[in-house]
Amino acid sequence: MRRLVALASFVAVAGSALACGRVLDDLDEAAPSDEAAPSDAAPGDAPTPDAGRPDADAPSADGGACRPLVFEGFEADDWTPTAGWTLAKASADVTVVEPSRASDKALHIRLTAADGFVRLSRMLTGSCGLTVDFWMMRAGGSDDRVTVLELVGDERARSLVIENGSLRVEREGKPPLQLVSDFGEGTWHRITVRYEASGAMKVTAGTATVTLEPSDGPANPIENVSLGVLGWIGGAFPESALLFDDIRIE
Repeated sequence: MRRLVALASFVAVAGSALACGRVLDDLDEAAPSDEAAPSDAAPGDAPTPDAGRPDADAPSADGGACRPLVFEGFEADDWTPTAGWTLAKASADVTVVEPSRASDKALHIRLTAADGFVRLSRMLTGSCGLTVDFWMMRAGGSDDRVTVLELVGDERARSLVIENGSLRVEREGKPPLQLVSDFGEGTWHRITVRYEASGAMKVTAGTATVTLEPSDGPANPIENVSLGVLGWIGGAFPESALLFDDIRIE
């Protein structure tokens, strides 16, 4: 009997010792080493909180949140204005053609009389900022003054005007600003307009940029976007033509 008690005591002590040894081994494995692991990453290599954010020229988050994206590429041979667009014209031919730009189709506008105009318009909802991005080419004719883009809000109007071969930005009550001095024929130009409800605006055409500061007064979102030959002052305009392609509004 004494031998059985002694044997049981020995087994209990041995088991406790073995358990303590395992705990100590686990703690040794979990503890950090005295020598820190080397790192190849420099402080500047770590991702910043802004990594992956769109740049300042991209549409802002509020623009995408308060209105849907609108895109018109004029790819149908029998193109007619899709839902949301209106097309008004007088003394003008409006057709879809295949110019050389990436073999895409484009909207071709040609006036046939001195009182002609073409206005492709879209009404907008929401009180956020606005981005209009499109391609345009002068396809012949006159250097007279031609309005090709118009943004209209309550008591606010902004426009792009071709005059004497240059592309200019105009706004209410202020002198116009030249964007491109030689807006020649036969060349596609990508134009991007970023407008804020404050009246601040940034317009780019290729590498050229014009920036407008916020206007005085309350916030004033744009309610209507129009492209085409919206108005002109001059002589031999029936010989003139414009091409538009890949219009994007958001």
